[in-house]
Amino acid sequence: MTKFLFDNSFELDADGKVKEDDLPEVLYTEEDIAAARGEAQQIGFAAGKAETLGDIENRAANTLGNMAEALGNIGAQHSQAILLIKQEAAQMAMVIAGKLAPALLQQQPLDEVKGLIEECLKLVPEEPRIVVRVGEMLLDRLKDDVDQLALRGGFQGTVVLLGEPNLVGADCRVEWADGGAERSVEALLQKIETAVGRYCANLNDQFNQIQEAVEAGHDVPGQNNMAADPLDMEQQSDNTVVMAPPPDDDPFPLPPGTEDFGVVEDPLPPLARAASHVPPIPEHTQDAPISVTTEP
Repeated sequence: MTKFLFDNSFELDADGKVKEDDLPEVLYTEEDIAAARGEAQQIGFAAGKAETLGDIENRAANTLGNMAEALGNIGAQHSQAILLIKQEAAQMAMVIAGKLAPALLQQQPLDEVKGLIEECLKLVPEEPRIVVRVGEMLLDRLKDDVDQLALRGGFQGTVVLLGEPNLVGADCRVEWADGGAERSVEALLQKIETAVGRYCANLNDQFNQIQEAVEAGHDVPGQNNMAADPLDMEQQSDNTVVMAPPPDDDPFPLPPGTEDFGVVEDPLPPLARAASHVPPIPEHTQDAPISVTTEP
């Protein structure tokens, strides 16, 4: 601390004012004060601007984050909506098929029955005897056609045509010594229903996966192809080589513990393929009479 040495004079002049010689030296001029004020204003303006811009950037970042989250939810909801539409479409198609197919086959059953008989006759041309069981209403209508079917199929044995009261519409059974085949509209509809149920269950699993991912805040797994139809997945890329399943593979296998309707021993799916390998009818047997019998 500087000691006061009493070396300053505070005498007043004639006007009662302190003498100018006794006034302290001015440290800052008006220009210095104005310059300092301007500099302070600039500093404050820059700080306020930076703070405002930072606040704007934070708000923009939050808004973009909310938009991204909303868009993600919209994409998930869109995928779920597509899955629901496909599920409902498959179920509706199943209901329509279940109503229309039996009605149409009831009106035009003969062609389906004749097709199965002809295919089986081509498969076993050397069997001595084949039994064909059809609905009683078709028995008389098929009597005149069986010989022509046997001739076209190269069959050389006896065809026994029987009427069954429990067979209706296009239902038909063909039996021979080592096997047989059956066409049952009800069984076919059951297989179709099983396949549609499995397809809808797959769509439902995908729907639940999307829902769980959204609730957990994770990215939706496979959102680009989550709602894609499994039957159309093989056509997504022109460069993808699509391999068809072997003819013997059933794309819709029945659940464990159930039996397939159709073939007793010889599998029905390769009928058409096996028919292409049937040897031609010998020339000396082409004109031989074909024995067609019916039993009550």
